[in-house]
Amino acid sequence: MSGAHLNPAVTLAFAVARRFSWRWVLPYLAAQVVGAVAASFTLRWLFPTANMLGGTLPSPAITVASAFWLKFLLTLLLMMVLMQ
Repeated sequence: MSGAHLNPAVTLAFAVARRFSWRWVLPYLAAQVVGAVAASFTLRWLFPTANMLGGTLPSPAITVASAFWLKFLLTLLLMMVLMQ
């Protein structure tokens, strides 16, 4: 069973928490990257005329630092939920 490790942060956090063997971390990370690239190509194939699939538009309302800390906080909360 995969354990639904769709996010590399989940795989790494489980390994650090010793709930997942370090032996499997690299294969899982490789599979996650390959899956993300395959999904991107699938979207491009399904929607060839769309220009901004998965893209984010620049927003003057948030800085790069704010975006980083927001992502950090959301990932932390995700991991706290998954580790329970």
